[in-house]
Amino acid sequence: MKKQINNKKALEFFKVLSHSLSDKILPLLAKKELPVTEIYNTLKIEQSMCSVHLSRLRENNLVIARKEGKKVFYRINPQTIEKADQAAKLVS
Repeated sequence: MKKQINNKKALEFFKVLSHSLSDKILPLLAKKELPVTEIYNTLKIEQSMCSVHLSRLRENNLVIARKEGKKVFYRINPQTIEKADQAAKLVS
C-alpha cells in the first residue's frame, strides 16, 4: 500500500512539473522570489489560474511560499529541484 501511495505522489509530482505553466513559472522563480501578482502579470494569465498552479507546485514541494502582509511571495525549493534533476538524469 505504501508503495502505491509513493507512486501516486511521484506521478502527481511529475505531472505538475511537466505542466506548461510550470515551464513558465519555475524559470521566473529561479531568478528571484516573486509575489503572486508579479507572476500572473508577467505571464499575462488569470490570477486564479496562477494561484491554483502555485498551490499545486507548493503541495509538491517545488516552491516555498512566504506571506508578508497581504502579499504571498514564492521561491523555488532548491532541495526538491535538485532531487528532480537527479531523478531526470537517472531516467535519461
